[in-house]
Amino acid sequence: MVTHPAPGHYTGTLVNALLHKIEVDKFKDSSNLRPGIVHRLDKDTSGLIVVAKNLNAQNHLSAQFKEKSAFRKYQALCFGPFKKENGVIESFLNRHQKDRKKYSSQPEGKYAKTAFDVCKNGPIAKVHLQLFTGRTHQIRVHLSELGNPILNDPIYGQNKRINGIQDVKLKSKLKTLKRLALVATELEITHPVKNEKMKFVIPFPKEFEIL
Repeated sequence: MVTHPAPGHYTGTLVNALLHKIEVDKFKDSSNLRPGIVHRLDKDTSGLIVVAKNLNAQNHLSAQFKEKSAFRKYQALCFGPFKKENGVIESFLNRHQKDRKKYSSQPEGKYAKTAFDVCKNGPIAKVHLQLFTGRTHQIRVHLSELGNPILNDPIYGQNKRINGIQDVKLKSKLKTLKRLALVATELEITHPVKNEKMKFVIPFPKEFEIL
């Protein structure tokens, strides 16, 4: 589901669904063009996202992401093997100078920090990731520049590497994969009214676990 209305997607978005469920006047700030949206997922990424039901909640939750007190964790399947079992990737991201659909690490970009932990290594590796910043395509760029792009990534994917995998059964299953193998599986926030820590977890999809 697309997060908010944009050219080509004016209906059927998360914002449309949210406004259908709540009263529009709960977002009284006229400058608020994306009512209820606290953060986003990349277009091809699936998983957990938090939305707000009124402006006060939106401001409170948005501040948590800005202050880095809200935590997001992801799981991904990548081309392997990884040279290091874990580590932290830091760079400055900006729109790619030649391909405007892509981002890359550049000196004049915005600071981005990603931690990774490889839980299963091999030709296909399963990786746990934590975002410390929320830049566009951050995880995808960092893993691609590390030499371990995410499976079935339409922008950074290097899917031709599938041909080099020796396991015939695995190679066959990889070619049937229909979506980006990156999922936001864990989200931790503080309730904007009760001030209680809340943690949400979803399982890694079965189609990825099989791989």
